[in-house]
Amino acid sequence: MRIDFTNTRPMALIIPSQLRSDPLLAKALTHGALMLACCCSLLLPLPANAQVCVPAQGCAFSAASGGNVLQVSANNAFMPISTMTSAGRRGYFIVRAGETYEWSTRQADSASVGYESELTLFQAPSTTPACYGNDPGGPEAFITWTSPTDGAVYVGLNEVPCTGNASASVVTWRCASCPELPEVLVPDSGSNEVACGTNVRLLDPGGNGYYPNDANGYTVLHASGTAVIQLRGTSAIENWFDKLAVFAGSAPVGTPLVTYDASGYIDYTGAPGQTLTARFRSDGSSFMAGFDLQVTYTDLCAVVGIHERGAAQLNIYPNPSSGSFTLLCSSDMQVLQLDLVDVHGSTIRTFHPRHVIGTPLRVELENSVASGCYFLRVHTPTGVRVTRVVIQ
Repeated sequence: MRIDFTNTRPMALIIPSQLRSDPLLAKALTHGALMLACCCSLLLPLPANAQVCVPAQGCAFSAASGGNVLQVSANNAFMPISTMTSAGRRGYFIVRAGETYEWSTRQADSASVGYESELTLFQAPSTTPACYGNDPGGPEAFITWTSPTDGAVYVGLNEVPCTGNASASVVTWRCASCPELPEVLVPDSGSNEVACGTNVRLLDPGGNGYYPNDANGYTVLHASGTAVIQLRGTSAIENWFDKLAVFAGSAPVGTPLVTYDASGYIDYTGAPGQTLTARFRSDGSSFMAGFDLQVTYTDLCAVVGIHERGAAQLNIYPNPSSGSFTLLCSSDMQVLQLDLVDVHGSTIRTFHPRHVIGTPLRVELENSVASGCYFLRVHTPTGVRVTRVVIQ
């Protein structure tokens, strides 16, 4: 149901003729009626606002058609919806529990609609509106909605009031709660790599569009130390014929750990230190939305060329710290140089302190050092010692 107040008329004030002869009484009655009208107007329902999700309102499910092609996304940026090209069309989306999604016809969100627009969301298979938004008198409808469960939703585009319009339109959507990550595509052929500890958004060869025919490439997700890889997202892959397979190691050989060849959800976690290879293959016919995954690393990657040794002779407090900490050394140790090294082996800071043997050494880091786990490489006249420090 959509409530439209654009054609309502002001309330007419009717004052009996016998009272008009008393101007003071007529004035009092007029003021009272106006106040009553104002109070009553506060009780009337308000039109749907373009910036909120209005539940249990909107156009009927049958007011928009189409939408059998699935859309998937873990993208934090708005992107166009292939099936919503005019008013009277709808899109079909796979959503994850707890994620917040947004649909828009606003120009600021890279959309384009030339008529007064409205958007209605339905949780499949229900045909009862779950979310509604319009732009009263304008072309920039918008809804934001957090999914209570893993599932699928339809979103329909209409021209007010719940009608179609053949004008070319661009509606966009995004996963607003998904992290903004660098994009990596599994190549159409050949391979590419992701370094240990690098969180990315992993997509099929088609990126934000449909994947191509005859794809056969793979991406190696490196892990080492105690680092753990998690793959989480959605997929729409042609059943039985096209496959995303995850293998242990740095090549797509052996028996896959897991295979995805349908529409649904991907949620896979590797073992500590286990490198994973994601391989995607498609046949020569049909293509679909593919997959869109968040690849996240937890715990620590091993640092090439760095081994914790002699750490018993070193002590850091507080640890974790805010960037200011004290290094305690053994009574016969003199510090010549300090290197702060990240988990990828890159030197972030180097210090040359004037250290007196047997005394604590105060270390002050600038605010530009990001939070995380680091290694402190301590150079002494007899060698190098390494210990860990956590910056909060």
